[in-house]
Amino acid sequence: MAAGVWFRKCLRLHDNIALAKAAETHDDVVPFFIIDPSFDKQKIGVNRFHFLLESLRDLDEQLRKKYKSRLLVFHGKPAKVMQDLFKGKGLGKLKVESLFYERDIEPYARARDAEVEELSRKYGVPTMSFSGHTLLDLDLVVQDSGFKPPISMSMMQKLMDKHGPVSTPLPAPKKIPKLTIKGHEVPDISSLYKEEPSQRHLMPGGEREALQRLKSNCSDKNFIANFQKPKTESTGQEGAPWEPSTTGLSPYFHFGCLSIRKAWHDFEKCSKGKKGSKPPMSLIGQLLFREMFYILGASVPNYDKDKGNSTCKKIPWTKSKKMIKAWEEGRTGYPYIDALMCQLVQTGWMHHLGRHAVACFLTRGDLWQNWTVGRDIFDKYLLDADWAVNNGNWLWLAGVAPWSSPFFQVYDPSPGPKTSLNAKHAPEFIRHFLPEASRKRRASSQSGGATKKRPAAAK
Repeated sequence: MAAGVWFRKCLRLHDNIALAKAAETHDDVVPFFIIDPSFDKQKIGVNRFHFLLESLRDLDEQLRKKYKSRLLVFHGKPAKVMQDLFKGKGLGKLKVESLFYERDIEPYARARDAEVEELSRKYGVPTMSFSGHTLLDLDLVVQDSGFKPPISMSMMQKLMDKHGPVSTPLPAPKKIPKLTIKGHEVPDISSLYKEEPSQRHLMPGGEREALQRLKSNCSDKNFIANFQKPKTESTGQEGAPWEPSTTGLSPYFHFGCLSIRKAWHDFEKCSKGKKGSKPPMSLIGQLLFREMFYILGASVPNYDKDKGNSTCKKIPWTKSKKMIKAWEEGRTGYPYIDALMCQLVQTGWMHHLGRHAVACFLTRGDLWQNWTVGRDIFDKYLLDADWAVNNGNWLWLAGVAPWSSPFFQVYDPSPGPKTSLNAKHAPEFIRHFLPEASRKRRASSQSGGATKKRPAAAK
């Protein structure tokens, strides 16, 4: 009897409960991933999809090398693919007679999974789903009597005290049954997108890269123990403005290349016996913020909307396609803002203080555009475009959520080195990601005056 292990976000071997349980209980295991045509390529940038394919390829290579198994990649609507798998189509002599997967709280995922669960009952295929993308089992948290959606770090810490401790992560399985089915390879990005991925500082996808980055970060125990997110640089490292001043692990959490529980325990080991920083500024605090947004996403109706959302104030935003396009393309006329947006498009990443700056600029600070527009643009380009976290951050930075800073407390879009945006290396950062701004400034100084054109966003 073959067990199907449906990979979605948990793109790893370590701390993968679904894979471990299937390998323990079945003689045949079919690891697979489904590329769903409902994901619009117009809304998902090539860099983000490239990162996903690299992560799938890394997973496939590990399965082949360690276990003589492999990852099958199917294309189509999940329910239709599942129907074929339950019937044994495309699997030679095998057919999926039980299904294992990790749960997801996104609205699309819940609807998709409900359809698959109904189909599995029709075909008499038992399913087992597990919590694994968060520190806690969110179903247990939300269904608990007296539960209230957390809107502060203190509320989040109380939930952790009540529902913790965080489970110890599982190692990769010692054995996985051999799988010799041919075909259904991980596709190349060129078969899905006409444009090519950026060649500029793009983080490589995959579990092995994620574990190496975690190991590298944790090799400096003082860095982990004393980490304070608000004190890190929004403009990268000196001499290398493309290098994050933080851990750079967020894309690997999003795709599940790195277990959030493993990171939690590794960070705690590094900080053991040290005074260090505390939540919310510490790395543990950052993981708690992520958990808070996941719990909100699992419990607040219309969490991703500006209407019918109990955590969102109603604001009479305006709508200007011209301003939005200028913001997205880095043509506002503010070099710091434009360089950050160019960094986003080119690399799929941006420091959290940079996200503060551009989000504030788009919404309450300058352009007065709806936060959902910025959210969608971030969702297109960010490698770590996590539904729960992206929505939570935009609600926060637009000043409309209970956990937001005061509405009229805005960021300077042309910050100095000593502001809260920590733009110490702004000149180097701007020259790197927005070289045309430096050229124009030199041309202007040589001609003896400023250009006559006004910034696009100011027109």
